[in-house]
Amino acid sequence: MPFEFVNSAVVALVEDVRPAVLHPSSLERIVPSEWQVVEGPVSTPPFAYVKYSSGLSLTAEMGKLMVVDESDLAGKETSNSWAFAPKFLRLMAAARIRAIGINFAMLVQADDPGRLLRSRFVVDGPWCQPPNKLEAVSLGFAYDLSPGVLRVQCDPGRVLRALPTDLAPRLVTGVVLNLNFHVDLVSATLDEAEVEIRRFSERLKHAERIVESMFGD
Repeated sequence: MPFEFVNSAVVALVEDVRPAVLHPSSLERIVPSEWQVVEGPVSTPPFAYVKYSSGLSLTAEMGKLMVVDESDLAGKETSNSWAFAPKFLRLMAAARIRAIGINFAMLVQADDPGRLLRSRFVVDGPWCQPPNKLEAVSLGFAYDLSPGVLRVQCDPGRVLRALPTDLAPRLVTGVVLNLNFHVDLVSATLDEAEVEIRRFSERLKHAERIVESMFGD
């Protein structure tokens, strides 16, 4: 059963960061000049957000920094999410980086995603027989990474997608998967964070294997 990537992201849990530092003017030193700001940037003391025409967005909150790639490169080794994350962390000058997450959002298209999840993962029993009317299933999985953990959340849903045959984006129904590769850092330094961020390609292949094992024909 085919799947596609919706986005990829690098998330850093940090200490002593000032979100208001995130502003298009401060990003000029690390962002290509041809990228245009879209969706109106936000820059406030507790929260800041900038999105570019390339599909890359940068978010800063109290305790968290996030780089998200929603372009066609999101599910490729050349994704901008991991390429820009170290530059972003340096720019924001976080005192300590406590953890790094490499995340993927994926979609398995299905006309009835609830039934697909039930048929693959739910054993028949009183919990899904009359008088009980099981309408939907949401599933969470946790896998040991040693060190770290991979969490996979599977939910029926719809995702706005621009397909090659469409004139405009449309909502596509299916199973929405959110995969989070989370690793707590020992030294909490930028050097250690960069080591984990450079594992993006490895995490990408792991994500593909996991989803294939869950929904492969």
